[in-house]
Amino acid sequence: MNKKILIFPASTYQLPFIEKAIEMGLYVITLDNVPNNPGHVIAHKSYNISTTNDKEIIEVCKYEHVDAVLSPCSDVSLIALSKVGEALNLISPNTLCTKTLTSKINFRTFQCNQGIPHPEFQALSSYDEGIKLSFPFIMKPDVSSGSKGVFIVEDKSEFCSRYVETRTYSLSKKIVIEKEIHGHHLTVEGIMRNGKLHKMFVSDRITAPNPYTATWGHIMPSIYSNNEEIISRITLQIEKIFMNLNYTDGIFDSDIVFDNSGEVYIIELTPRVGGNSLVRLIKAAYGFDIVDYALKQALGINELIKFTKPDSFFKLKLLGSMYESVMRYELDEIECLKQHPDILHIQLDYPSGSIVQPFINGRNRAGEVLFRASSIVELENMENSLINSVVKFQSK
Repeated sequence: MNKKILIFPASTYQLPFIEKAIEMGLYVITLDNVPNNPGHVIAHKSYNISTTNDKEIIEVCKYEHVDAVLSPCSDVSLIALSKVGEALNLISPNTLCTKTLTSKINFRTFQCNQGIPHPEFQALSSYDEGIKLSFPFIMKPDVSSGSKGVFIVEDKSEFCSRYVETRTYSLSKKIVIEKEIHGHHLTVEGIMRNGKLHKMFVSDRITAPNPYTATWGHIMPSIYSNNEEIISRITLQIEKIFMNLNYTDGIFDSDIVFDNSGEVYIIELTPRVGGNSLVRLIKAAYGFDIVDYALKQALGINELIKFTKPDSFFKLKLLGSMYESVMRYELDEIECLKQHPDILHIQLDYPSGSIVQPFINGRNRAGEVLFRASSIVELENMENSLINSVVKFQSK
């Protein structure tokens, strides 16, 4: 294609985009301030620049004469992406959209002003600001990603002990506290076209146990994928949000909870492709290559969406432990697992014997396994009998 694309950042979840872009014949430039990120190794060229430094990124794009920019699976780089797109007339979400949706405080305020269901919340700029919500509640960094610094706190003493860590992870140095919505957790990966929700892929989201909220995996299709009432409510809310933010065409990622009354609450919504290897899960379940679609859309190429309905249930399990542990496995057993017809992908992030940190946020995952079965019960049986017996996390 003889075209240049800038993809940033260049960590694990961006690898499929970098690899696909190279496969498509694009000249790939990567950028972030972590020189040992794996994407830099395979890119044609890389830059050591923060993904939030829009001014320097614009200069790189001008110097390299890039034809497209893409920032998948990362919230903190989206504002820079939109500024680059607007400055150089490249395809990207607009800054109103990214500034609203990447700040939890901005998004909750926006939901409130638009009359969209949302958790009761309060923004906090300092430690000694008066707390108006009753305990327990969830505390989150205002601008961050990967569930870093997100905790469910039960009382004032726990809030005090967690405050500094939560604030440290916030780029704005603000935090938000909000009441937890109890219900079923979904993740929706979708595509907007001409202001309408054109297609969505819905998974059941598995989260870490309290007091943490990190994503531990997804099951697709969701048991609610064919629930017309739930899907309709999700569609109406997402279309309303994007209409008011002028995001008419593009991919989005959303975490959603609906309670026992069927009320839908959009917890997070961002104009980008989702992380946690959702792209791999969608391709396995539906045969749709969302990576290819995202790259072509960034280049201004709009293709028909072709997919097949799943004939099985698929689970993407992110590996890790609640506690600091030693990760252990035997390579011959891993090779045997790879030969199993229903285990579609295994990636281990650390050698056996490595000490891994508690998997309480996205950066501390230890690997992933994608597998399928004819039912959710069978998925659980496979997970317990095969995966958990081979990849183990032991106390130090």
